[in-house]
Amino acid sequence: MKGLLLKDFYTIWKGGRIFLILYVFMAAVSGVNIQNGWSYMGFWLVMMDSQTSSTFSYDHSCNWNRFAMTMPVTRKDVVRSKFLLQLLIVCGSTLAYLVLAALVSLVLRTFEVKAFCNMLFAAWLVLWVVLLMGSVSTLLLF
Repeated sequence: MKGLLLKDFYTIWKGGRIFLILYVFMAAVSGVNIQNGWSYMGFWLVMMDSQTSSTFSYDHSCNWNRFAMTMPVTRKDVVRSKFLLQLLIVCGSTLAYLVLAALVSLVLRTFEVKAFCNMLFAAWLVLWVVLLMGSVSTLLLF
């Protein structure tokens, strides 16, 4: 399972470095405008979840399924690794987003506790919506 996760992380890192700039920019923009920053967070999480879906197309172009049949991994392990990858990416990116937005708003002195608490609540809701949406799309891709 660890090897399957590493394969997917390397795939995302190799193909998604340009998106990292976009993600940092979006967190900075929401930190500047912490009152309405939760809308940027929705975009951020959907884009991060789409990185999980992009691993399917890479696997298909490399004939990964044919190669995976020769390895000592079961189909269940492959499915579990995709869902675990999605969970790790979405939860990790939510945490990274909140930290970056808070740091930018602290540096610019626009931080408000009430606005940040609203952003935390919105993060909780958006996290579950994105996980549900990503789980359904992952099932459809399998």
